[in-house]
Amino acid sequence: MDVKTTFKKGTNSGRTGRFLLLVVLTLAFAWLQLFIGGTRMAYALPGLCLVALAGIVAALSAYLRDSQAPRAVAASLWSVASVVVFAAYIFVRNRVSEIEYIARLQFFIMAGALVVYLIFTFVLTGPQERKAFLYMLMVLAVVQVLVGVYQFFHTNMWMPLPWAQRRGAEALRSSGLFISPNNFAGYLGTVGMFAIAFTLWARIKITERVLVAYVALLCAAGVALSGSRGGYVAYAAGCGVLLLMSLVAWAKLRPRQFAWILIASVVAAAGVFAAGIALMLKNPMMQARLLSISGFNTNVRWLMWESAIEQWKLNPWWGTGGFSYLYYGRLFRSPKVQQDPIHVHNDYLQLLAEYGLVAAAIFLVVLFIHLMVARRAFRDNIRSAQEGMQTSSTVIAINIGAIAALVCGLVHAIVEFNIHVPVNAFAMAAVFGMLANGYRPVVPMDGESLPPVPRMNKFYSYIFLPATCVALLAYAVPMLFPEYYSERARLGLRDAQNVVAKPPKHDSENELAVLREKYIDEGLAYAERGIVLAPENPDLYFYAGSLFMEKARLAKDDETYRELLKKAVAYFERAEGIFPSDSTLLLKLAEAHSYLEDFPSALKALDRAEKWDPQSGLVHLYRGYVWKDIGALGVAEEYFRKAQGSVAGRAARAALQDLRALRKREAEIDKGVLSIFQPQKNQPSKPSPPTPTLPPDTAPSTLSLDFVPSLE
Repeated sequence: MDVKTTFKKGTNSGRTGRFLLLVVLTLAFAWLQLFIGGTRMAYALPGLCLVALAGIVAALSAYLRDSQAPRAVAASLWSVASVVVFAAYIFVRNRVSEIEYIARLQFFIMAGALVVYLIFTFVLTGPQERKAFLYMLMVLAVVQVLVGVYQFFHTNMWMPLPWAQRRGAEALRSSGLFISPNNFAGYLGTVGMFAIAFTLWARIKITERVLVAYVALLCAAGVALSGSRGGYVAYAAGCGVLLLMSLVAWAKLRPRQFAWILIASVVAAAGVFAAGIALMLKNPMMQARLLSISGFNTNVRWLMWESAIEQWKLNPWWGTGGFSYLYYGRLFRSPKVQQDPIHVHNDYLQLLAEYGLVAAAIFLVVLFIHLMVARRAFRDNIRSAQEGMQTSSTVIAINIGAIAALVCGLVHAIVEFNIHVPVNAFAMAAVFGMLANGYRPVVPMDGESLPPVPRMNKFYSYIFLPATCVALLAYAVPMLFPEYYSERARLGLRDAQNVVAKPPKHDSENELAVLREKYIDEGLAYAERGIVLAPENPDLYFYAGSLFMEKARLAKDDETYRELLKKAVAYFERAEGIFPSDSTLLLKLAEAHSYLEDFPSALKALDRAEKWDPQSGLVHLYRGYVWKDIGALGVAEEYFRKAQGSVAGRAARAALQDLRALRKREAEIDKGVLSIFQPQKNQPSKPSPPTPTLPPDTAPSTLSLDFVPSLE
């Protein structure tokens, strides 16, 4: 049989498999982007399952294709081995973290990134396959930018899904569908580098080139709308590397015209840069963001980095465990950092603090090897283009785009936490995979046969990849329903609190009470279902306790009020047993004890909160409330004054005004101006202390990822 005929017949099923693989990958990325980048476990897990399913499809596709199909030269053994070692270390260290539950999201991010990396290293190795995937990312980027444009012109922080909202950034800054404008800029930076590279280098039709160039402009515009100063610098760095590599390639492929190309490139780059800066300076927000880049030495990030270094000193070699900066960041925070840090805002320091010098050293090895392999691939692809008398190449476009995207991501990671956003981490994993295997595919000519499939390809494609995906599905699927129940409980709590904070118009007080009770009961039902399936989840107990506190405020008699509060205390104490270092949880526990007039227990809970968050103004605020309820107004005033300079300042000032009014009233009673009487308590309607830094969408542990402080 003719080799060419066999080749065509043998690839039909392989092509179908690769098409299905691209479809599943597209669904995974689209899902994660729609749901704020996958920054909640409830939203990350379905996307991760789709990625694992894509890995299984990839393994099947590789098996069907390898009989007679174009494939790349074997990937670098050292590249793949370094990534597998890095992932294995992260998996093991993560599973023995101090607070196992809150470390899970990082575990799943690493697992999903490993699967995506293997797919692009061993299966999606052809330029057309990779081009199709990158076009998918570009389409999603266009959608993101369109949402960002709407947000920018309406300045209302609009998001399409009411339960998946952005947090902690100015309304003037666009975030697309991401949880933060900074992560929005991170994604557009990655896609933008490929779009520019394809515009300059890909062998595509003129219509395609124009459309891709338009995507590149949209990505640059989206980064500008994000107001992310780190995004600005990273995008500029990526473009600089892309231009430099393009000049090197043009010098090899077009030596006679290179002088003119060099002049034109420098003039065009300078013109585009100047035009972009001029346009940005016309907008007050962008102007302020640009001008403040030079003042980075006063940025609060420095203080957060110092906290990370102090955390790293606790366990220099192995780190303190997955996502432990959530509570160690509070423990070591500066008094000037009052908003909840949550992330280090430096992916390298967070890796060092949570996983130690071992992880940092392995990562440096991974980065070095991939850069060396990418350099060699770039050199060989240029030589191949010279031999074929080609002045453009999709392989070169992907190679240059991947290196520029890597540089953009590496620079942005200095000041942000993009790798902690699943969809951005998976996109970067695809970049690493393209770098690990960046060679031109080997296609058989008439009368020739394909070289045998390398053994390493067979092992990773046929065994390691599907085994990893099956194990990942076995671990993730049982968590889908518990995390869904947890998210519904959170939404029930949020909606119940919003009935008071943002009451619907034209509703009477009775209707609002009925609506509030409905949300509370729904949230409690979901929380209790989740606890049955996942008793190790502290968020479920936190939501249940908070919902019982909300229900207590609707109680019509003292006995019911106290019973509901006791249930709240019981749930908070169970949560503390799982996550004892969560100061947010301990504040709620102290609040519940205070309502029960168990002031010694309330003060003890506040002592534990202060142990883990000694610089928090909220601890001082809550101490003031407790001492005020005790009747020690002088002590309460002292704590309220301590809280004035913090993020709890507004609530502290309001409390001081209440104290002044109370003292004035007592003075009038002493002078006989008012009659002496003891007002009757009405405990069911007793107001709760305000929590200015804890909006309804936050939770004590992993779900507080949606409250990203505005640090830029």
